Amino acid sequence: MSTRIELDLEGDWAEITLVPPSGSKPTLDHAVLDEIDHALDDVLASRARLLLLRSATPKHFCLGASVGALSVLAPDTVPAWIEHGHRVLNRLEAIDLLTLALVEGYCLDGGLEIAMACDVILATPDARFGLTRTRLGVATYWGGAARLARRVGDSMAKVIAMGGRVVDGGEAHRLGLATVLDSLEGLQEWVEHLGEDLGASSEFAGAEAKRLIAMGSAPSSPEYMRAERGAAVRCLGRRDTRRRIQDLLDQQPVRLSPTGMPREDGSGSAEPAPAEPKPDPAPGLDVPVRKLKF
Repeated sequence: MSTRIELDLEGDWAEITLVPPSGSKPTLDHAVLDEIDHALDDVLASRARLLLLRSATPKHFCLGASVGALSVLAPDTVPAWIEHGHRVLNRLEAIDLLTLALVEGYCLDGGLEIAMACDVILATPDARFGLTRTRLGVATYWGGAARLARRVGDSMAKVIAMGGRVVDGGEAHRLGLATVLDSLEGLQEWVEHLGEDLGASSEFAGAEAKRLIAMGSAPSSPEYMRAERGAAVRCLGRRDTRRRIQDLLDQQPVRLSPTGMPREDGSGSAEPAPAEPKPDPAPGLDVPVRKLKF
């Protein structure tokens, strides 16, 4: 039997759980990759703003390829395996939601590649991370080497990948592999605060920001400037953005001169007027999300 995927959708919250057969550990094969891909379809069709990936077994997040998948890998079958994993993980990485991987135990090889395709890795002190395939005589399959280098730097990525090293949650956090290190209760509190931040922010603008970050271009490059200009135009063309800006201006009125600067008569430093109650959001506008929890 293969690991199966459970999807929980509740309002703004989406959760994908890796559920192994009884007494086993979560592993990956073509069927599991397909299930993850289908779960992403459902997430995108929902109202979710945050996606959490976790395991049903705290001691093991995911150990990579299953015995069945590993046993059939050969020079003529591995290309399809690599292409399938790249397609699913690249989609996970590019999804407009903020994605988090919760790692409480062993997160190795393909499991680590899935976690690194998420925006944030949450780790407990008991977490263990590693790319151990070199001990089997193979390199990474699904972008693991590149994503690891992006998080910890080229030198440390070589140490981990070439030596098949496994690091604990504390070291992973020091290296930058894990974003947040805390107890499970502390991580839950961190995610709840994140939910409050997301609720106060524009979902559309957040997605634009994520795409700009993913570009990896120098801010001075013409390509990045064009992308940022396009994002700004799209954001400012939205009714929600105009409402947010107008709300701010209504709370802090400033009289501007024809040059766009506050007038020298001091009128630009007037005390903010009391904020009037905000009307209910119009249909189609971004609205705050509820508090999130595990």
